[in-house]
Formats: sequence, structure tokens, C-alpha cells
Amino acid sequence: VKDISDNCRKAFLFYLEILRVILKFQKSSGDPTFHGKYPLNFLTSEEKNKLENPAEYKRFLKALNDEYIYEMMKLSQEVLKFNTLDHICGVNWITLFIGRQLYNRGLPVDLGRISGAAAGHDIGKYGCKDIEAERTPYLHYYYTDMWFKKHNIPYIGHIAVNHSVWDLELENLPLESLILIYSDFRVKNTNNGPKVEMRIFSLKDSFQVILDKLDNVDEKKRKRYYRVYEKLKDFEDYMINLGVNVDVENKEISSCKKDRKPHYPLMQGQEVIQNIKFLSIEHNINLMHELRDVSSLNSLLELARSEKDWNNLREYLQIFNEYSTYLTQKQKMITLRYLYEQLTHPEDEIRRRSAKLIGLLITSFDEDYRKEIPQNVTLKPPAITSV
Repeated sequence: VKDISDNCRKAFLFYLEILRVILKFQKSSGDPTFHGKYPLNFLTSEEKNKLENPAEYKRFLKALNDEYIYEMMKLSQEVLKFNTLDHICGVNWITLFIGRQLYNRGLPVDLGRISGAAAGHDIGKYGCKDIEAERTPYLHYYYTDMWFKKHNIPYIGHIAVNHSVWDLELENLPLESLILIYSDFRVKNTNNGPKVEMRIFSLKDSFQVILDKLDNVDEKKRKRYYRVYEKLKDFEDYMINLGVNVDVENKEISSCKKDRKPHYPLMQGQEVIQNIKFLSIEHNINLMHELRDVSSLNSLLELARSEKDWNNLREYLQIFNEYSTYLTQKQKMITLRYLYEQLTHPEDEIRRRSAKLIGLLITSFDEDYRKEIPQNVTLKPPAITSV
């Protein structure tokens, strides 16, 4: 608020500082509340030091601290009686609980991105106006996006904004997105008599909660829910197969590492199908990791440039063909430059595929904003378009 006096501002800040101390104590006090049981904690100093890009995560933590985000969330819950903070705490807890186990098993998960995305995935709900209250479940993605862009936190923000179950309808998602969507799916309100309480459900029970609320929904949307649930179930089965503990209630991080080299010749029936799914999930996770940002894409392109066998080069082009949908505009520009170089390749097959890919990238260059935007809001046009 800009029109308050300096004295009032100082008083407000003093109150928030006192509240911050009290809430910090509450996190470690064994408080019986939901956010006392699942406190909003972040990465340890050791985990921060191991991050590939700690600068962005530090910007996120600084923004939370400077704007008293957690304290304002707590005040909002006390005054307005919405338990959004409980939901955020639950999602954050599951995300880090699972993310740390996957990280310990050698999977390419960025703990900074999932920690920041989980803590900030619903921050936009606090930005919705009174007249938008009924559309908050749909509009909060837009306001969340605004907050992350304001603080120059693009990669964490991208994961945080795209946490809807409908984002699973895309063919491939990064591991961080899968973890956040899975965690968000499991934390829901439940009726405890006249009181509404936040709870962490199993995946199956959480899906049943959704089905119970779909009495007036047509069969088409019901089938959409079944499809995204099946994707989450496959992901959960994949984690369990790795030895990950998905039972959050006991809060014990599994240290048991299962043998990741299954004996395929001894398998039969449903076990074969399950392991084909696991191989597919692992392949997509590793490939999406290679396309996670500009620097990783440049590394992949350098490997492609050094490739002498044109048959192997064809496989690189197939990757760009299949995964081009998930590249940012900046990544598409870099890829277009590489493909332009390949138009002089001695092999006709490489030249033909490169030309076709250039056309594909140009036609899909413009990024569609898939989230609902508030009334009377016009999105700024991008600096570069396909035209």
C-alpha cells in the first residue's frame, strides 16, 4: 500500500518481524495444526550449495523474505479463514519428501526448482481481486506467473505455473513438474463434520475425492480425469519401483535402493508391460533434463555438431522433432541456427530433415498462453514472433 504514512509502515514492519520470529518458533514446536505438522521448510545449506543454478533459488528466497510472504499468508488464513497456507505446506512437504529420495537415487531432479515451485505454486491466489473470487482456481495461475516474472525467477516460475492436472495432457513433462503435480493432487480439503480441514491423501483416495465431486460433470470430462490419473499412477508406480517411500504419514525417507537393472528375460505378463512403462518414463525424464535450459541445450547441440556418423545425427534430429513443443522461444532460436547449419550437410537425408524441422519450429514458434486471464487484461506481445 503506497498511501500509508512512514510511521504506520514502520509499525507494520515491526509487527511482521515479531510475527516472523513467532512463526519460526512454531515450525519447530510440534504445533498440532496442519502447517505445524508439515512446516514450510526449504533446502538445507548443503543442498543449496549443490544446486546447478543456486542464484535463481536464492532470488526466490529473498523475494519471500523481503515481501513477508509467509507471514502475510498466515495473516490471511487467520483473518479470511481460507486454508490455502495449509495446502501449500502439504504440497511443499510431499514435494521435498519425494524429491530428496529421487535425488539420492541419482535421478536428475533440481531440488531448488521443486522447493521454490512447491512453496510458490499457489501464491497467485493471494493476488486475485474480490470480484474474481469465484474464478480463483482458474485465475491464480496468471497471478502466480506475474509474481515470478516480476522477480526474474523464470525456471522455478515455469514449474510453479504449470501445476494443473490438465498439464499432464502434454506428452512429456520435466521431472520437477511431475513431482509438483503429483504432490498437489494428493493434498485436498475434506469435510470433518461441519469443519473443512486439509489432508494428505493417498493417490487413490485423492482421486476418489475428485470423483465424489463430479456428480454433475459429463462423461467426457470424467474420462479426462481418468487419463490424467492413470499418468500419475504410472509415475507413482515408477517411484515405488525405485524404492521411493510415497507414504508421507510416517515421514521416513527411504534409504533402500532397489536394483535398477531388472531381469527382463525372466519377466512375463503384466510385469513386462509395467517395466516398458518405467523405461519410457525414465527415458523422458533424462531427455527432458537435457533440454531443461539454454546451457543444457547448447551442450546437446555441441554433441550433435561433433557427431560424424550421419545415422546418429539423424537421431538427434528426431529428438528435436519430438520434443520441439517444449522448447522456449530462446531455445527454438538456438535450435533454428543449428538446423540452418545442417542445410549444407553432405547427406541428403540430413538436409531434408533439417529443412522440415525449420518449418516445424517456425510454425510452433509462438507460445500459446494456456491459462485463463482476468477480464480487461491484454497480454503483452512477445519481443519475437514467428512472423
